[in-house]
Amino acid sequence: AQIVRDPQAIAEAERLILPGVGAFRDAIAELRRLQLVEPLLDYIRADRPFLGICLGLQLLFDVGYEDGEWTGLGAFPGDVVRFPQSATLK
Repeated sequence: AQIVRDPQAIAEAERLILPGVGAFRDAIAELRRLQLVEPLLDYIRADRPFLGICLGLQLLFDVGYEDGEWTGLGAFPGDVVRFPQSATLK
């Protein structure tokens, strides 16, 4: 396993995991800053082995509403929203 920041390393990967801890806004901004958005989308569109974990999965959707409204990667249609405060989950 390797942590990569180079777009070419994504294209060459056999398998790819996009983990995530943190805020949607900051994570998507960092992917854009590192110019990893298009390589990630190309990898996913090629139907190659991919796993998004936690925020890494949320970033794949159209929009995230954590601390505002942020455009995601758009690999999957849909919005990432928080459960209402009144929701009781068991």
